[in-house]
Amino acid sequence: MIRKHINQPFAELLTHALITSRLDTCNSLLHGLKLVTLSRKFTHITPILKQQHWLPIEQRIIFKMPMFVFKTIHGASPTYLCSLVKPYEPLRGNIRSANKLLLTEHKSKNSWGARSFTVSAAKAWNTLPNKIRASATISVFKSALKTHLFKAHVK
Repeated sequence: MIRKHINQPFAELLTHALITSRLDTCNSLLHGLKLVTLSRKFTHITPILKQQHWLPIEQRIIFKMPMFVFKTIHGASPTYLCSLVKPYEPLRGNIRSANKLLLTEHKSKNSWGARSFTVSAAKAWNTLPNKIRASATISVFKSALKTHLFKAHVK
């Protein structure tokens, strides 16, 4: 095994280069974190996640939805996603919610429909603070979103 022959900073660098970049397609790779940090099999993962500033798997999945929405709103997604995300247009034009970058939320009659992109994307996006939704660039948005989720879920 290579892990015995490399130091901690190099192991972290390899992890970020080889594993973190692939997380969007395989969240289960987070379990390799114990290997990188030389933690024992039954060591609790939360302190390690805090130390590495990694989101838990559930929050990593939640992280993806607003990222898709941000890219869609800013024209960096396929057109089929753009057609599923509609900006909220209030009935009366002069109300405070008109300028908060909200999306139209669709109701679902069952739990299966609630998992659809149209329903879950709008809900995830609208629950974010306005400051995060108003981010100018993807890198600013990504950083603010990760910090928001990290503070909210890793205590």
